Amino acid sequence: QTLASVGRFSSLAKNIKQVDSGKIIIAAPNSFISGPLAEVVAKFMTDFPRVQVTIEAQSPNIIREQVALKQVDCGFIQLPDEAPNLISYPIMTGKLQCVVHRDSSLSEATVLTPQDLADEPLVLLGKGRFTRININNAFNKHKVKPKIRLETHSVASACAFVRLGIGTAIVNNRLAAQYLDDQIKLVDFQPDIE
Repeated sequence: QTLASVGRFSSLAKNIKQVDSGKIIIAAPNSFISGPLAEVVAKFMTDFPRVQVTIEAQSPNIIREQVALKQVDCGFIQLPDEAPNLISYPIMTGKLQCVVHRDSSLSEATVLTPQDLADEPLVLLGKGRFTRININNAFNKHKVKPKIRLETHSVASACAFVRLGIGTAIVNNRLAAQYLDDQIKLVDFQPDIE
């Protein structure tokens, strides 16, 4: 999702259409910057060659604060979000999938469930995030206690740890796609979590 203060976002959009020059400051998580955002920004810069773009890698909490304080023009975070005085627009959807090492017995599966992961060391994104809450709920519903081996802050680092054989990660497939190689692959996770 993208966040912007109502007035700032409207003003920014009008100025870009009318002037075709200036500077835009964007804040987003690192995995989003190097993945989906890179293509969007490159296209934008082709369409508006006189606009200078600055991209800042930040955590979702910092992004919310920067947008609210008008330190950045727009920010990208994961839905849902109830930040007061900010508006959000959904721009992309993805679903959670497992990142598994190709040498793992799990790499042959087409779908993995909490039961399949009961004894598997897991690499998960930090506690308190909406996605993590949904993962925990899925495991609880299936009466499986996840075997969390490592908690990290980004999809990039989760994929790196899977590549090093630390365990299996459950992350957003759209963000993980950029890190796939001959060592790691995506396998569907059920139940579906967007």
